[in-house]
Amino acid sequence: MTTRGPSARPGGRTLQWAVAAAIVLTVATAPPAEAQLGDARWTITPSAGASFGSDVDGSSGALALGVGRTVSSRIALEGEVGWLSDLAHDGRSYGATTLFGGRAVFLVGPLAGPVVPYGSVGGLLARLDPPTTGATVEIALTAGGGGLVQVHDRAWLRGDLRFVHVNDAPNFWRALVGLTVGLD
Repeated sequence: MTTRGPSARPGGRTLQWAVAAAIVLTVATAPPAEAQLGDARWTITPSAGASFGSDVDGSSGALALGVGRTVSSRIALEGEVGWLSDLAHDGRSYGATTLFGGRAVFLVGPLAGPVVPYGSVGGLLARLDPPTTGATVEIALTAGGGGLVQVHDRAWLRGDLRFVHVNDAPNFWRALVGLTVGLD
């Protein structure tokens, strides 16, 4: 509840105006997304997060390393190696899971502003390593989206959420936060 009058918190209204002005200035002065992505032809993205979903028992840690190449101002191709700490379903452990694959990343938002939303689709090979049997390799499909926020001339904070459909193993969601760095 907002209190007005003599008992109102001093500077409260000033703080609200300052925050609003900072948001407007950030959006108005951000470099356009075309310049953000078009300048960096090769990128590398280390990221960390978690996998979760109704097909898996709880969440598990996730790490990934992606290398990308922009092919236009709106499209990039990216290869990735990922790792999940312990994928399990109905009490059956699939052990440490390694993901290797590629995907196309496409911008879905306007080419202006500090946040650049994107979607992605791709394919993966999932190497499952259950503790009781030998390792198996399954085909997986992935789709999702996220956003990039430029934090430096050649660096973007990146967050994404992807659904991973594995051929003969549990399906899951993977949420990652990373830092994309332009290499050239």
